[in-house]
Formats: sequence, C-alpha cells, structure tokens
Amino acid sequence: MRVLLNTGSSMGQGRICKGGGKMEKEYLKEIAICFINPDDFLSLGEPARVKVETRSGQVVLEARIEGRVLSGHVFIPRGFWANQLTLGDTGDCGNPLYKGIDAELKPTLEDVKNIGEILDSYRK
Repeated sequence: MRVLLNTGSSMGQGRICKGGGKMEKEYLKEIAICFINPDDFLSLGEPARVKVETRSGQVVLEARIEGRVLSGHVFIPRGFWANQLTLGDTGDCGNPLYKGIDAELKPTLEDVKNIGEILDSYRK
C-alpha cells in the first residue's frame, strides 16, 4: 500500500524523554511503532507488524491503529527507526524532510530489529 509517511513527536515519547528515560526499553517501545488509519489497518489484514520502505531505507515496526491518522498516511514517532526512512535531500535548508514522504507499507511477520541489529546491517 502506498502511503505518505509523517514523523514527529508523540505524547508518550515526550513524557518519557522529560522523565529522563530516553535509554529505557519503554522509550524504545514508544518509537518503534507505526500508527495507521483504522480503515487502512483493516485493508492490510490487521497486522501486528508492518514494514515501511522509502527511498532511504526500510524498517519493521509494531503496527498500531490511530483514528487521527488520515487514510493513506502513517505516523512514526521521531527517533532511530523514523530516521532510517527520512530522505537525505534537505532542499538546501539543512534539514531532511520529515513529513509527506512517499512510502510503501506492507504487513510482515519479521521482527522489529533493535538499534544494534540495524547498525550491524550497515556494517555488512
């Protein structure tokens, strides 16, 4: 399914960061997720996990239903997993594009990789 990827801060993520828990497992569970519109979630077959792929890379994330996400869009909290998907082109402004990124979304049985596993994939 073609979607537009949007990234940004989530309330849960902010709560954990302000409490100093950015390196805790709870924080990682808050950012290694993909929020999907309920109708899109149903059309994907109600998957537990999804693979999101852009021109920059791909990641597997936990899938979560979120009614505030528009159909045809997904939201991933900013952080390590979202950064694998953002485009390097800054349009001469110095910042990568964090919203409206063309992406492919599909259900998967693959596990969500931790930070170390993703980093190791770049070393090969």
